Amino acid sequence: MDNKWDKVFNVNEGNFQDLALEVFQFQYRHNSIYRTYMDMLKFNPQEINKLSDIPFLPIRFFKTHRVKTTDFEPSYEFQSSGTTQTITSQHFIKDIELYRQSFTKGFELFYGPVENWCIIGLLPSYLEGKLASPAGRYSSLVFMVSDLIRKSRHEQSGFYLYEYEKLHDTLKILEEKKTKNVIDRCNICVA
Repeated sequence: MDNKWDKVFNVNEGNFQDLALEVFQFQYRHNSIYRTYMDMLKFNPQEINKLSDIPFLPIRFFKTHRVKTTDFEPSYEFQSSGTTQTITSQHFIKDIELYRQSFTKGFELFYGPVENWCIIGLLPSYLEGKLASPAGRYSSLVFMVSDLIRKSRHEQSGFYLYEYEKLHDTLKILEEKKTKNVIDRCNICVA
């Protein structure tokens, strides 16, 4: 990966606030939706000096606007599942490899190497027509779990959509072998 991301992937408690403020300033300068939102609320970005002062863009904007930082053609477009509403939120990805590196490093920060885990996905509403639509839109959760399953290389890693007996048997085997596993069913549970 590009060295410009080293600072982000090597953040620690000592430099987190400074980096967060730097990212905030970058977002303000290069994300027209965020800048307009901030300006309409009369926020002065120069007066933002601590984490608690950083205004967050309301999540509903991801349903009504093309929220992107810098001008780019997305390599991927993720959509929410739409399980609670008919209008889905969108997340445009510029660099899918950077996205992969980000969620993998996040996983490994909390759980350790992916290869040490059996990853089990239970995502019925996400998998039923949401994995890859004709428009090239994906569920980010399915994408992440699929990638972690692939990286885990564990024999029992996979999606267990409506395969309750197989899941039960797999969990018994994993428990007997004392194998670390993650079950993802819209939220992560570590067993």
